[in-house]
Amino acid sequence: MSCRWSQDNLVTSDPARLYDGQVLERIDLESLGYLIPDLEKRMGPVKPGAGRMGVFTWDIACASDAGPFILQVPLVLDARGRRNRAKSDLPRLNVENMRYFRAQGLTRFVMEPRDFMILGGNVPAAIFAALPDHHPLTFGQGAVQVEPSAGRLSWAVALGPRPTADLLAEMVAALVYHYEPDREGGTAVTDVCVNDGDFTARRRPDGSFDVRLTAVRQREGAIGPSLLLLYLIQMMAYEDWSVDGGLVGLPVLISNPSVTFEGVVRGLRYRCRDLGQPEEQGSREARQWIRDFGRSRVGRAYRPWAERFLAGGLPATFGGDTRERWWRLIPLQKKLGFLELRARLVAGQNDHGRPDSAAKAEESARALRTVLDRLSAEIGRAPPDEPGMARINDLGRDGLMGLLEEARVPPASRDAVADDILAHWPHRNLSQLLADVPGAHALRKVKTRISFGRVVAESEQATLASIGPASKEGGAARPLANAEVFNGWLVAPNLHASAVQTFPTFEAYMDAALHDEAWGYYAHGVLIGSAGHFTTSPESMSPHYGKWLAAWAFRTWKDMIGHGELTEADPFPVIEFGAGNGRLARDFLDAIAQVAAVPKASASTGQPDEQRWRTFASRVEYRIYETSASLRDKQHQLLGPAAVVAEGDARRPAETLKRDFPTGVKGFVLSNEVPDAFGVHKVVVTADGDALAALVVPRLEATLRQTLAQQAAPADGLTRRIAAADAAVRETFSLRQNPGDLYLDAGTFAAVMEALARFPAGQAEPLLSALWFEEAYVPVAAVPELAAHLRANAAQYATALAAEDSGVVLYVNVHADRFIRELASSLRAGVIVTIDYGDTTWGLVQGARRGDFPFRVYGDWQDYVPRPNDPYSVPGTQDMTADVNFTDLAHAGQDAGLRVLHYGPERDVIGADLAEVIVAGADQPAVAEFLGNPVFKVLVLGTRPSAVFTGPLLSPLPLSYREQDVPKSRRPKIVAIQATIENILAEPGAT
Repeated sequence: MSCRWSQDNLVTSDPARLYDGQVLERIDLESLGYLIPDLEKRMGPVKPGAGRMGVFTWDIACASDAGPFILQVPLVLDARGRRNRAKSDLPRLNVENMRYFRAQGLTRFVMEPRDFMILGGNVPAAIFAALPDHHPLTFGQGAVQVEPSAGRLSWAVALGPRPTADLLAEMVAALVYHYEPDREGGTAVTDVCVNDGDFTARRRPDGSFDVRLTAVRQREGAIGPSLLLLYLIQMMAYEDWSVDGGLVGLPVLISNPSVTFEGVVRGLRYRCRDLGQPEEQGSREARQWIRDFGRSRVGRAYRPWAERFLAGGLPATFGGDTRERWWRLIPLQKKLGFLELRARLVAGQNDHGRPDSAAKAEESARALRTVLDRLSAEIGRAPPDEPGMARINDLGRDGLMGLLEEARVPPASRDAVADDILAHWPHRNLSQLLADVPGAHALRKVKTRISFGRVVAESEQATLASIGPASKEGGAARPLANAEVFNGWLVAPNLHASAVQTFPTFEAYMDAALHDEAWGYYAHGVLIGSAGHFTTSPESMSPHYGKWLAAWAFRTWKDMIGHGELTEADPFPVIEFGAGNGRLARDFLDAIAQVAAVPKASASTGQPDEQRWRTFASRVEYRIYETSASLRDKQHQLLGPAAVVAEGDARRPAETLKRDFPTGVKGFVLSNEVPDAFGVHKVVVTADGDALAALVVPRLEATLRQTLAQQAAPADGLTRRIAAADAAVRETFSLRQNPGDLYLDAGTFAAVMEALARFPAGQAEPLLSALWFEEAYVPVAAVPELAAHLRANAAQYATALAAEDSGVVLYVNVHADRFIRELASSLRAGVIVTIDYGDTTWGLVQGARRGDFPFRVYGDWQDYVPRPNDPYSVPGTQDMTADVNFTDLAHAGQDAGLRVLHYGPERDVIGADLAEVIVAGADQPAVAEFLGNPVFKVLVLGTRPSAVFTGPLLSPLPLSYREQDVPKSRRPKIVAIQATIENILAEPGAT
C-alpha cells in the first residue's frame, strides 16, 4: 500500500531541496538574545521560555503582560532559491496564510496570528497566540510520537496503532480542510514538515484529538484532487538518528490509503460544518474524490483500497504493513560503503605511520554500521503485542472511565478525574500522572496492567537506545510480508490448466510490455540518461566507466594469450548485449585508443605496455546485440563504424552468437543492466515453501471497446473477439464482478494492445487508462519452467525462507538463467561480466520481508510518481525492472561449466584505479555515492580459474548462505522447506 519516495511531496522528506537559496546570515541562540530587547520596545517586558529549533524556524514560547505567545523567526536570512522560496519569508507567509483562512471562518486547525514585525533591523518575526495545552507531534518507529516538556527536559511518548491512525487521519484532515479545488486548478497547503513540530495536539474532554497546524508556509496551485490524494497517501516524515556524533535523517512512510481516505472525509466534513454547510455535503464530495482517485491515472493502483473504503470495509489503521515501519536506508548504506572502503585504503597506507587516522576511519565506519544493522533488524518487525495492557496515553474517555471503574474510583469523582487525566495528557509514567492528578491514586490498585507506551527521554532520542532490544530470532509470523498483490484471487484446482492457457503469466505480460515490437516500451518509448526515464552508471560515470572496463578487457586479453587461448594476431571480440544508448561502448573504444598512445612500462612482460595496448586496440572487435530497433539507431549514430551494431536478443543469446561465431566465442562478453529487463515471474511463496504463480487477467471498459469499433476495420473482427473472450472468461471462471467491463484472454489482449499502438501517441495513452488488471494465482507446478527453476535452486530458497516465519512475494527471472547458460555454451574461452542491481537469494528474500522494492517502474511522469510495484498503470509506456538474483545466475553458470571469478559491488569494475577514485570521492559526493552503492553488483564468470579479477581493494561478497546464518531455533525448518520446494512438480495441487 505504500509508494516510492516522491520527487517532491506535500509533506516533504527533503525540505532542503525546497529552500536552497544562498544563506546570508544565520540566526543562532546568541542572535535571538539580541532580538528580545527590540521586541520589548513594542510589547513591554518579555520573558523567553523554551524554544524549538525546526528545519525552517525558531519557535520560542514567551510570556508578557498580555499573556503567553509564540515568537517565530527564521533560522537563516537567505536569498530565494530555485523554487522561488526563502526561509526568510516564512514568518510573514505563516501570518498571511493563517489570516487568510481565519477570515473565511476556517479556524479549526490554524493558530491565531497576533502580529508581524521586523526585529533587529532585518529579522522577520511572527507573533502567534500560544497553545499551552498542545504538544508537538513527530513520527518515529511506526508510531506518532507526542513531545511533552517540563522546563528544559522533554520526552517522546509513542502512541499505539489506534491513536496513531486517528492522529494521522486528523493530520490529513487538516491539509484537506485547507484545500481549495476551484482555485488555480486546485490549491493546497504545502511544505508541511511533520518532524518540525508543524502539527500539535491535545486531548479534548471527550477524549478526541484537537490537532493544530502551526505552519502554513505555502499555498500552491495546479494540484487536482486526485494528485492531492496521491501525495497524502505518500506522506513521509524525516527521522533524525545520531551517528558518530552527528545527525542523519532518514525518510519513513507515515501514511496509507485507509488513513488518507478517512482524513479526506473528515477534512471535507469539518470544512462544510465550519462554513455553515451540511456535513453530508462534505461526505458526498469526499467519496466522489476517492471514487475518482481510484479511476484516475495517478491513483489507479489504489482502486482496490478505494472500493473497499467506499464499501465500508477499510477502517483507518496503521502499523500492519511492512513498509509502514520502513526507513529508506540506501543513503546511509552508500555512505557506509564509502567509509569502509576509505578505511581500508587508509589502513593500507598507514602500515608504516599515522595509524591514528586509520583507527578514526574504521571507528566512523563501525559507528554507522551499528546504526544500520539495528535499523535493518527493526524494519519489518511487527510492534509488540501487549494483551491485557491498558496504555493510558492511548485511552479515550470511555477507556479511562472503564479503568477508573475498575480502580473503584467513586462514581461521582470519575468524570473530574478523567477530565484531569485528559487535560494533562500525555503522561510519562504513573508517578508523574499521580503528581498531576491526585484523584487517580486508586490506579495503583487495578489488576489490569498499565503501560504508558514507549517513552524516550530527550537524552536518548535519536539514539539506538530508543528502539529497545534488537531482535535475534527473526521477525514475527506474517502470512505475506510484502503484499504486492493486485486484486488477486485463487484459481480453483480444476481450472489451473485452463487459467494458464487463457491468461498470460506475469512474465509473459511484462515481457510483452517491454519488448513487443508493436507496443513494447523498448521498441518505441525508452529514454535513457539524466533527462530520461532512468539513467545508468555508464551514463552517470562517463567516460570513466568505459575506461575501467577497457582495462579489465585488456587484462583478460593478456591472460588468455598467456594461457594459449589466443595469439596476438587473433581478433578479440568484446560483445555487449543490450547497450542502451551506446555510451559504454563509445567510452570503451575511446579509452583503448587513448591508452594505446600512452607509454607505460610493464613489469609482467618486459614489453612496453604502449605496444601491447596498440596491439590490443587493433584486435578488439566491439559488437553490440540489441533487440530494440530504436536503440540500434541511436547506437549507430553514436558509434558509427567503430562498432558492429546488430539485431540480437539477449533472451536467446546462443541463437544470436551462433550466427556470427559458428565455432564459439573467445573473448569478453559484457552486459550492463540487461537481465533486470527480462520478464520475471511473480511468485507468492509461503513461509513453508509452497508457491503460487501470478497470471495477469486483463479487462477493458466498454467505452474503449466502442472506440476500437470506430477505429478498426470491420474485417478485423476485434470487437467481436472482445465480446466472445469476455463471455468465455466469465463463464469458465465464474466471474461476476466488474459488471460492464469486458474480460480478455491472452490473445485478445495482445490484439487490443496492437490496435492501441496504431493510434497517435497523444490519443493512445489516455485510452490505456480504460484497461484494468487483476491477478489470478495458480500453483507453480502449472508453469513447468518456473517450477523447474525453483527446484534447481531449492537449497538457497529454503535457507532464506527459514530465517523468518513470513511468506514473501518474489520476482523470479528464468530468462536470466537461460541467458547465462546459453552464453556459457557459446563461450569457448574468456569471461562473462554481468553488471546489474540485485542481490543474492538470501538478500532478496530478507529484503522483501523488510519492505524493499525489488520490482520498480519508471516512466515519463512530471507531476507525480506512481507506486513502484504497479506494472499495470500505462503498459508499453513505462520501464519495468526487477532486481537480479545473482545466486541463481552463478548457479546457472556453474551448472553450465563456468567458474565464478568474482562477485562484488559494482565499484570493483574500477580495478587498479580504485585507490585514486576513493581519494576523489572525499570531495565529490557523486563519486562517493557510486563507490558506496550497495545495490549494484558485478558478477564475473570464466571458462577456467583466473586471477585477473583480483585486487587489494576489491570486495568479494558471498553468493550463498549457510544454515549457520539462520536463527538457531529455526534451522530445523530448512530441510522441510527444501523438500516442499523440490516436490513442487510431484504435488501439482500444493497451495
